[in-house]
Order: sequence, then structure tokens, then C-alpha cells
Amino acid sequence: MLAHYHGQLLNVSELRRSFGAADTTIRGYRDILEATFMVRLLQPWHENIGKRQVKAPNIRSDARA
Repeated sequence: MLAHYHGQLLNVSELRRSFGAADTTIRGYRDILEATFMVRLLQPWHENIGKRQVKAPNIRSDARA
């Protein structure tokens, strides 16, 4: 499922609905995948105050062959 959202904003609620699991379960799985370096969360940039700010992280696959 994370491969489907590669490079997009991470929406835990969509993943929760797809898996039929709780938000905390999805966040726990995400933390495990991040700790094992299988995915990387890119935190949003908060520098430009005058423009629209996105506060959700992007998800990137870190599988390199």
C-alpha cells in the first residue's frame, strides 16, 4: 500500500480505511518501516510564511537495488 502512495502526502486515514485497522496500528507499522530504513518520511518545509503550507509528510520508498 505504501508503494501506491510513493512521493505523495501521507494520509494515515486513507491507509487505515484500506487496511481496516486503527490509526495507531498504521502509525506503528510506519514507524517500524522507517526504523528499518525501508521507507523515509520527508518532513514538510515551514520557511515561507506567505504561501500555502503543507504540514503532512511525504512518504518515499528507500528500496535500492
